[in-house]
Amino acid sequence: MASVSAKPKDIPSTVVKTCFYITLPAGSSDIDPILSDNSKSTSGKSRKKSKKSDNYYSSDDSTDFDKENGANDIPETLLLRPLDFDILKRMLVNMAGPSDGDHCDWWTTSSERHFIYSGYTETTKMLTNWFQRLAATSNGKSASPDLIYQEVFRRIMDIISVNVIGNATDLVKLHRSISAWTTFDDDEFTFIFSLGPSGMDLIVTCLETVFSEGEAAGPSFVHKFASNYCDIYQNLRELPTALLSLVKRFRERTFRGLWDPKNGYSQLIHVLDQQGQNLPNGSVSSIFYHEMSCINLTNLSSADIRIGLEKVFGSISDSTKIYPSALCKGQYGLHGFYSRFAGDILDWMNMNRNGNDYKHIFNDFATLCGALADRIKTHFPSTQRSSTSGHTSGPSCSSPLRSSFTPTSGSAPNQPTATGSSSSSTSSSSRVAAAQAFAERVKDFKWSEFVQALLQDYPHPELSKRLYFTDIKKLNKIQQYRKLYLIYHPDRNRIPLEWNQIANILTQTIGYVRP
Repeated sequence: MASVSAKPKDIPSTVVKTCFYITLPAGSSDIDPILSDNSKSTSGKSRKKSKKSDNYYSSDDSTDFDKENGANDIPETLLLRPLDFDILKRMLVNMAGPSDGDHCDWWTTSSERHFIYSGYTETTKMLTNWFQRLAATSNGKSASPDLIYQEVFRRIMDIISVNVIGNATDLVKLHRSISAWTTFDDDEFTFIFSLGPSGMDLIVTCLETVFSEGEAAGPSFVHKFASNYCDIYQNLRELPTALLSLVKRFRERTFRGLWDPKNGYSQLIHVLDQQGQNLPNGSVSSIFYHEMSCINLTNLSSADIRIGLEKVFGSISDSTKIYPSALCKGQYGLHGFYSRFAGDILDWMNMNRNGNDYKHIFNDFATLCGALADRIKTHFPSTQRSSTSGHTSGPSCSSPLRSSFTPTSGSAPNQPTATGSSSSSTSSSSRVAAAQAFAERVKDFKWSEFVQALLQDYPHPELSKRLYFTDIKKLNKIQQYRKLYLIYHPDRNRIPLEWNQIANILTQTIGYVRP
């Protein structure tokens, strides 16, 4: 005996009736309170039309079956902007590059360009222009608005597919394989990942244009996008997730002191890394930890938080007035203070809370971190360590192309250490000097001329890695650049030392001449 309590989700009424009629005992009457008389009269027509297409998202000749079954029935709340995009933007706000002006592999300044990201500036301009045209057709300011709207819409889809998603293909590939990275993937990540105003900021700005302009175009735009271009829609929404996962990977493998703001925050974390081991361990039962735990960043105003900090530390600006009880390490000491408070302020706190409240909190903690760093250095004036601890080394800043080469070994290359070693050392030094001269000679070459000169004058000593111009010229310039960079990178050419030094010069030159 069958019973009907509710219409099954996503199954049209006509199908429900037929299925239940077959399963009822012989002689039973039709029961379908959901099916109206009007739909009964058209049910045959609906079933006939539904055979025309299996595509529920087809925009042509939509059928009764399609309409009832979800085609073109995208919910009103369909969003273009994924949540991960807002998380990504917030996470990047306070991440900073080197303060000393050095070139950095993972930070691209406004005066530099990176082949992965540089094209997004022009893409943003194109999108803004085409969305303006779309708005004009929507307002009926042009002849044949429907035809023009369709053409402009398709053009926007092309730009998103090719320029926004396509140019980030390598980044998305790294995200998809992130749980099983090989050494090559690590090298690729170091090679293509970059933050900064001419790095990932350009993609974020471009995505903000897509999402904000798309939302401004109205629900019909988003529905049409998701229905007729579902692959592009899904790939676009995946892109912020991919970028976010790569940013998280970078943060996991790179010392936080390198990318935290330089106005007190990174100062404290550097001092804790270098001298924190000399501090006593913090205690869960200490007055310092108890009073620190009473500070609630979510519920208290900036003024109340400032009062709480002064109670815990003695002062937030005068290092000489900071209580000795605050100078402790570990989870219940200053390390816990930084991760619990400074980390939340930098990465997660709502920046729009109560007017300028966030700005006041940010500045007060920056001042306090600077004062704590000074207090620790005064407390342990003779303690210095050259290496960092407690973190895995990750991408680091590298020097820009230089006119002179400094050996990585401890002694000068031409200083003899044993009888007969002078000529060998001098020969090695001359080959390194020749590489420097080569770098100086080709730095103004056009890319194709440079590649030909590089492969001719400095073929890779390992035959399995050696490249030939006849082969590499079949690749586009970006692919050529990537291949040369990875082949000649000094981290992959450590032995012998002389070749490592030459590879370092050549790699810097490749980066300098890059297309």
